[in-house]
Amino acid sequence: MFNTLFELPLVIVGTAIMGLLWLFALVGLALVRRYFLPSLRIQIEDSEFSGAMLQAVMVFYGLAVALIAVSVWQSYSDTSKLVSQEAATLAGFTARQAFIRNRSAPPCSAIFTTTRISSFARHGRCNNGERRRPRRRIWWSG
Repeated sequence: MFNTLFELPLVIVGTAIMGLLWLFALVGLALVRRYFLPSLRIQIEDSEFSGAMLQAVMVFYGLAVALIAVSVWQSYSDTSKLVSQEAATLAGFTARQAFIRNRSAPPCSAIFTTTRISSFARHGRCNNGERRRPRRRIWWSG
């Protein structure tokens, strides 16, 4: 019996389900308005109180959503920073491994003239452990 429902096109089944739910909501609304609401005897003062309560609840809801948004943003920035650090570490690790495998690596001067400066070379160490010499400054006397 239910197998024929699964074989129908999705557009038809979806429209039928939405129509049935819409009909159920309208019938429920009519029944509540007809039989339930008159027994409550709601006055104008009740609507003022419920409006004030709604505003108070919405203030707390807004604060909660704002704090959640700040927490999510902080987690995102922390994760972004961690991923950047791990990528830099991995790039330095693979560069070190390449220099360890290849003992005929270029000297420090060649490393610093390339466009890609490896992370360990930036910190003053070359492939053979020697310290990079600082550049000399020439002071012109006039």
